[in-house]
Amino acid sequence: LVNGYPLVNGYPLVNGRPLVNGYPLVNGQSENKDSSDLVLIIDTVDLNPAPGDTLLPFEPINLITGLDVGTHVIVPAAYLNSNYSISYELGTLTIIEAELELDAIAQQTFTYGDSTKIQYVIKGYQYEDDSAAVFGAPFDWIIFDYATETEMPDFNLKAGLFDVYLDSVPFIQPTNYTLSFPAELIEVTVNEANLVASLPDTVTAVYGSPLNVPLSVTGFGYADDSASIVTHAPQYYLVDTNYLLYTNPQIQAGMYYAITDSMQISSNNYNIVFDTALVIVEKAPLLITANNKSRPQQTQNPTFDFSYLGFKYGDTDTSITPPVATTTAVFFSPAGSYPITLSGGSADNYDLLLVNGTLTVTSVIPQRILTLNGDGDDNGSSQVDGVTTQNTSLNVGENPEVVELKVYPNPAQAIVNIVGTGNILIYDMNGRVMYKGEAKQLDVSSWKSGTYIIKSEDKTIRLVVKP
Repeated sequence: LVNGYPLVNGYPLVNGRPLVNGYPLVNGQSENKDSSDLVLIIDTVDLNPAPGDTLLPFEPINLITGLDVGTHVIVPAAYLNSNYSISYELGTLTIIEAELELDAIAQQTFTYGDSTKIQYVIKGYQYEDDSAAVFGAPFDWIIFDYATETEMPDFNLKAGLFDVYLDSVPFIQPTNYTLSFPAELIEVTVNEANLVASLPDTVTAVYGSPLNVPLSVTGFGYADDSASIVTHAPQYYLVDTNYLLYTNPQIQAGMYYAITDSMQISSNNYNIVFDTALVIVEKAPLLITANNKSRPQQTQNPTFDFSYLGFKYGDTDTSITPPVATTTAVFFSPAGSYPITLSGGSADNYDLLLVNGTLTVTSVIPQRILTLNGDGDDNGSSQVDGVTTQNTSLNVGENPEVVELKVYPNPAQAIVNIVGTGNILIYDMNGRVMYKGEAKQLDVSSWKSGTYIIKSEDKTIRLVVKP
């Protein structure tokens, strides 16, 4: 003791705090136990005792040879008085292990395929110790199958009920701790995992094209896969929006649901879950072109008819409500070209793409005016066998057509020029968009040969690509 304070290796302990595993405390705070470069300061009263002073106010400063678990030597220090001959005896200090406590949840639940790691906490670490400083490896557990009472080789547990208890504790040696844990077993339940016959959220198709619904199986645990688990691959069936079974192989345009079923597996570690996808069958493009017509002046307009391109499943014009064809040409219209304009029409399974035609009104046979009273003149008349004839022509009113969309060359093999205003849309007869943007020069050499549809606002033109 120095001035009433106990010292260990020069570190004063205040308020009687104990030493555990070699870490001294001052007022409960851990201190550095490194003994290098330490200076022990003694009160000046002790260094310069008054005459006649006795040994009674002085006590030795005890030193110890270690702070870890084990038996250590206590070395008393010399008294600070030259008036006495002092003898010393060594003492013994025994430091025992601190006790750690393992606290685990008695009943633990996992899902097949998840990491089955026993949940527990360790209590009782001293000072700044932690699991990394105390344990050299994960704990060893013994697992028993509750149903078969057999020991399991690892934690890749099948679905079921298991008993688990601690087998060994991998302390780093030498250790300053012991570990206590409950003697009762930990009960582990492993639930079945969900094995899903999966579909994408949405499947789209075009009327007349095959419906491709991708199927997959998801949710396998550990090294399981379809080859080892699935004995019957999943299938799907279609229902309408009222969830009534749909069996027509020629799926009409509209909305449906695909539902998986029929999957079978060989494992008890899974629950089978079936999936549902939204199926949208879009209308197919149907190109309707007004056939060009012609008539002489001062005759009735002919009956307009159409050409169709894009019918599916043997459909005909009776499968749709055709558009109406109109023209600005009337009975007395002068010779020229007049548009045959298509409008209206509808179809459940088709997106109608209307292409206007042209009505050509031709001039009548030039009139011959017989003149019987002279030689005629030189203003276009002629003398034939004593009869003067004069050719007169009707005034043909101009009817220029403003072309807002032009494509050339057509048919095309490589470069095609598209002239028009605004954005255009080009797609094939299956409804797949080939180009979308401003009218421009396009290279179609890589396109498949066939008919394509070019649409700009209310104008539609067919483009034929040849190989």
